[in-house]
Amino acid sequence: MATDNDDILALLQNQYSGLCWNEDSAPNWGLFLSGFHPEGRIIPSARPIKTMTPQGFIERMSELRTSGILRSFSEKIKFYDIQVYGNVACATVGCEMTENESQVTHDISVINLVKEEDWAIVSQSWASVPGEDCHMCMPCRAFF
Repeated sequence: MATDNDDILALLQNQYSGLCWNEDSAPNWGLFLSGFHPEGRIIPSARPIKTMTPQGFIERMSELRTSGILRSFSEKIKFYDIQVYGNVACATVGCEMTENESQVTHDISVINLVKEEDWAIVSQSWASVPGEDCHMCMPCRAFF
């Protein structure tokens, strides 16, 4: 039987895999959206803070894709830590992103989740970090 941590990790893996594309394959926005609560919000790393809906994020990324600015994009989890407290949880996730098959960047996301029937993301914010700062910390789990 799957644990809450297993369910949350599967949700996160779906989210990140839905966000990947190249010139031959489109992103799977349905998969990306599937983990968000209908009231969910995204807070990108740019400052000043500007919250957006997951749909607004998709529109922004789609514009970059169709304009040719972002011809390919992939994001993979490098480490994660999930803390569950009853029907709320917080996941910290370190990722490596590759844009246009050559530009590699890193970020760390903090993802807040709630469980009604299933787990859902209610907010996700992230900060860009240098590669050397995107590493596994204790008790985080490496993801390879």
